[in-house]
Amino acid sequence: MSKQFILLLLLLISFGKMNAQVQVSLNVDSNPTPELSEWVNRNDLAILTVTNTDPDWEVEYRIKVEMYKDGTLMFETNDNVVSQTLELGTVSFLADEIIPYNAIVFTNNNFQQSVMQTGMLPAGEYSFCLSLLKSDDGALISTSPLTPLCKPMIMTEYQMPELINPVANVNFDSQLVPNIAFNWTPVTPLPPADLGIKYLIAVSEVNSGQSSPTQAFQVNTPIISEEILGNTQFNWPTDIDAPDELTQYVWSIKPLSDNDNPFQEGNNGFVPVQTFTVTPVSDPTYEDCECDTYNLTQPIVEIIQLEPNTFPRKLSLTNVTQLRDYLINCNSLYSDNPENYTIETTINWDGDHSSESISGNNAFEHEYQLNSHTIPEEICINYTINPVANINGGQCIREFCIDMPQNLLDLNTNNISTDAFAVGDTIHAGFNHEFEVLVTEVAVDSTNNKLTGKGNVNVNWLGSRVAVVFNGITIDTDNNLLTGNILGELYEAPAPVYPQAWGEEILGNGLGGNAPAAVVEDWANGTVSNVVDWANNTSGNIVDWVNNTAGTSIEAPTVDQNQVPVLDEQSTPVKLPLGVNYANGDQFAITEMVFRPNLSEFNLVAAKNTPPSWQAPGEDPQLIGFKAVNVRFHPNSVETPPERLELVEDLEVGNMNNKITFKFISPTTNPQGGCYIEWDENGFSQFGIELESTFTRDWFVPSPDDGISRSTATFVATVQDWDELVLTGNLEKSEIVDSQSMTIFAGNISLDMSDTLNPQNLQSNSDFPSNYAGETTMLFRGFHMEELTVEMPDCWQTNANGVPTISVYDMIINDTGVTLVAEAVNVAAFRGATVADLIASIDTVHVDIRGSSFHDAFVKGKIGLPVSKADSIQNPLQYNALFTTATQPSSFQLTIEPTGPINATLLKGVMELEQTSNIVAAVSKNINYDENDPDSKKYKKTFQSTLNGNFVWDDVK
Repeated sequence: MSKQFILLLLLLISFGKMNAQVQVSLNVDSNPTPELSEWVNRNDLAILTVTNTDPDWEVEYRIKVEMYKDGTLMFETNDNVVSQTLELGTVSFLADEIIPYNAIVFTNNNFQQSVMQTGMLPAGEYSFCLSLLKSDDGALISTSPLTPLCKPMIMTEYQMPELINPVANVNFDSQLVPNIAFNWTPVTPLPPADLGIKYLIAVSEVNSGQSSPTQAFQVNTPIISEEILGNTQFNWPTDIDAPDELTQYVWSIKPLSDNDNPFQEGNNGFVPVQTFTVTPVSDPTYEDCECDTYNLTQPIVEIIQLEPNTFPRKLSLTNVTQLRDYLINCNSLYSDNPENYTIETTINWDGDHSSESISGNNAFEHEYQLNSHTIPEEICINYTINPVANINGGQCIREFCIDMPQNLLDLNTNNISTDAFAVGDTIHAGFNHEFEVLVTEVAVDSTNNKLTGKGNVNVNWLGSRVAVVFNGITIDTDNNLLTGNILGELYEAPAPVYPQAWGEEILGNGLGGNAPAAVVEDWANGTVSNVVDWANNTSGNIVDWVNNTAGTSIEAPTVDQNQVPVLDEQSTPVKLPLGVNYANGDQFAITEMVFRPNLSEFNLVAAKNTPPSWQAPGEDPQLIGFKAVNVRFHPNSVETPPERLELVEDLEVGNMNNKITFKFISPTTNPQGGCYIEWDENGFSQFGIELESTFTRDWFVPSPDDGISRSTATFVATVQDWDELVLTGNLEKSEIVDSQSMTIFAGNISLDMSDTLNPQNLQSNSDFPSNYAGETTMLFRGFHMEELTVEMPDCWQTNANGVPTISVYDMIINDTGVTLVAEAVNVAAFRGATVADLIASIDTVHVDIRGSSFHDAFVKGKIGLPVSKADSIQNPLQYNALFTTATQPSSFQLTIEPTGPINATLLKGVMELEQTSNIVAAVSKNINYDENDPDSKKYKKTFQSTLNGNFVWDDVK
């Protein structure tokens, strides 16, 4: 053996041993935040692991980082990095130890200037390279794999905003300045949450003599400077008046991160400016905005007392918004171009409240304080119509004044006289004081002239005198009811049973003129004859009354031989509740009656038996019905329809097997919703639906489960027009029975059938999913489901991250087709799947469908190369498989990223792959396929891999 061969052998052995002494592993965030100052706060941005396997070797070293952009060194770390001692074992370093901010040295002046201006690394492809250097002489420590060890990083390139409105060089009349709306396109793509996005808007005046608007923007102090979060629109501030002379303005937007770093360099971070001009108009002329469409009925605004008994000076206006809508719809200029005009409504309640805008829950209410605010002779409403930005013409002001009723004006004076009032006198109440209340008991409070007592009043259509009570009312000098209410007196014991013929006569004479036969729609149209089909009450004194068949000592109304009521001044006045039982089990009762200073109303309930199919087998029939409230009436007639009809109590309907039940919720259970219908003087105004659907525990159980409850789906809608309906709901998280704990959840489900309303989660363009290309205004119609999640059973757990989960996000089904994003995670653990015929895991499957067309899809997971044994792959590659249909045949490309050294068993070494490695697989139908030929292949597969990297052999043989 020659000396040269022995020397070479010793060198090879020494080299192999040195490689075995130190092993390094580097993982970096491939798409990190571009804010360089944040790198030290993002510990997961880079992780270095150093392992020393030689107990006899100990050396001081420091970590050296170099950052390349497009192959050019941009910055590196200097000697300020803390030295480390290479000891036996493994140690890990995070980003703040690998690349301290005070150790960064820039090597490219242009790059440094860009970072200094924005605080961010410019967009592009980077290489993050790391080496271990001896502290004493800076020599490179030999490691496995060999350093420098480089990892790719991508800094996202963001598209800067473009200014939209006001359009460049547009001119506004000064009266339109309050309507100026600034808007711009957003930064795209949307920056990640940890980076954040906000916009700084600046508006400056351009002074005479300045060379350009850009110069004015750079040197003049802005008159507007505001930060806007999460929005790309800003309205002209109300506290900045329009100029008195011709003025040019310049404006722009600066996109900023949450840390106030601008997204672009130059021009102080602002995008290119635009200008607009304001021309003063000293006396704006309002154009003729009278109606030119005459097939519409102008709503009538009325003044009413909201709580006449408790707060008699608290007034409200009806039909204010209806009149506003009428003014828009009756003028063709506005109705043909609704997007070009806005309308503002203000109410002049009195001198101290002369221009209150209608906004908020109490927009149409006002209380005149006693001894400080006089109730005026009229209340005026002003409607101001303005064109939006960039639209000239059409500005208009309309004023409507409503006379104050005399009984409300009387509240301004203390002309109440009760000294001589006594039993036997009468009080006039109701509309135009049409009812006369005969007083049978009275007490006078001399300190405030208020009356308390009892009496009775003739109600002709009822065929009876009704007993009444009053407490703390006031009257004027003509004995007209001024404040407070006179109430129908209630029975203190179960009510008597009245003849059915009497009840039918009451319904016929008072509520329509026919025997009971009609349905709900008839009363809605003013022709009802059967309240029985309307209403229900199965609790309280109504039930006590309808179930009482023994009668009482209280006299019923006098009737003739045909059971028709006869009005008899000597008969005992009837009390409430007042109604009848029908032979088929249906029930009807008037439960409350009130005589107010300016109107009279009653409430009624009625009940009807439901069919057997609505109950589970063996259950007793239940009553369904409604309560009609605030039904106005007069001595000889009843106004129809009532103001409101509502479900008295929850109604539960089950199918024959009681597998699914539907519960209609009453406003008693949920005062903010429930099932109801409302009318006003113009007809139908609103209806509400609230429905709970429960499922048999043989199908679903709630998750978590209390052992009793049933899984529930809820749906709610509040609708202002019969033709407009938006139903929204949820299916609570539930476990599918006998599925080994598989669960399902559906959130924010909506069915939109309206052209003027959208579901709450689809109110603006930004609420719609980014992959949806259809209608995004209030004209949207269709089905939307924000989220559907299916979780597989625990026994299906595929890896440490959990069980498989399938989710569908933002599914929209409408005239554009089906749009959705579907994603499945934890599909198959490593070695449990094959991708391109290689052992793999399937961690994530993502599918994007737009307008019923496949858009893109990808699969993420881990994959093993055939250079290793299947049972000894310690660091499988991460892959991203992107499917494409743009090429024929259809194919997918695997982008792979190593997670560590790969034991290349086939080649007896360790393999390190570079980022440029890729795998492409294509699948296409075989045109020569013969189904009768067992050797014929139906699909033709091609497979190609490009693997770039290095091999390291610890032991050379």
